[in-house]
Amino acid sequence: MRLRRPPRVEEDEIEMSSMIDIVFQLLIFFMVGSNFSVPEKKMVTDLPRTGQPPPNQKKIELIKIYLKFAEGRSGIQITCNEEPLGEDWGALFGMMKQLAEIDPEVPVVIDAEKSMPFGYVVKAMDTSKQANLTQIAFSAGKAEKLNE
Repeated sequence: MRLRRPPRVEEDEIEMSSMIDIVFQLLIFFMVGSNFSVPEKKMVTDLPRTGQPPPNQKKIELIKIYLKFAEGRSGIQITCNEEPLGEDWGALFGMMKQLAEIDPEVPVVIDAEKSMPFGYVVKAMDTSKQANLTQIAFSAGKAEKLNE
């Protein structure tokens, strides 16, 4: 007796090697053809002309603080850039803060009378530092003579 074998069912096979080649070619094509850099965008600016300060701001060369005793009353007289401020340290801070916004690298020269207590000089220096002005110098003579 002869046994019958079940007929062989052939499975369809897909040829993968050519499909892999095509996928790699497409991958290389898109990698070479794509642009990975971010395009530059135009930025609207209003830059000043070379060598000229902006029209609404003037160039500051030096901030001069002069401390002297007030005549006829107790206390001191504070003068900043030849503008008398009386004994008002808050006015000095406000003026220095405005000047620091224009140019934070402007030097500050503190000049005081010989008989002025050192605490007032330190207070003027601290006021300068609070206004973000870090280039501080001291003068032995009157500050106006430094520009000569």
